[in-house]
Amino acid sequence: MSRILPLDVQKNTINKTASTDELLQIANYWKLQDNMEKAELYIQKAIKLEPEDLSLKMKLARFYFNGRRYEDSRIIVEKLIVLSSENRPLKKYLIKILLAQNQLERMGILQERAVYPGSQLS
Repeated sequence: MSRILPLDVQKNTINKTASTDELLQIANYWKLQDNMEKAELYIQKAIKLEPEDLSLKMKLARFYFNGRRYEDSRIIVEKLIVLSSENRPLKKYLIKILLAQNQLERMGILQERAVYPGSQLS
C-alpha cells in the first residue's frame, strides 16, 4: 500500500522548512518505492539540517548497511565511535559490518583493542 506524496515532494521541491522527521518520512517513502537514490538524498538532507545529531548519521549508516554498502556504513560508524568512544552499541554495529565484509582480521584488531582500550581504530 503506497501513499501518494504531495506534488512538491514528487518534483523534489520540498519546502525548505521541512523538519528532520518530515525528511526521514519522505526518505522512508522513497525506500518503500525502491528508489534508494532519493531515499539516501532525503536522509542526507536531514543530516545537513541537524549535523550535530549523531542518530541521523547512524540512520544513514544503517541505510548503507541494508543496501549492502558496507564500506560506506563502516566509515560512518568508525567516525561516530571516535566522537562517542564509550558507545558500546556502535562498536557492536561495527563488528556486524565487519562480519558482513568478512574482515575477520580487522575484527581481531578490535578485540585486541577492547582488551587495551587506550588505542584508537586504525
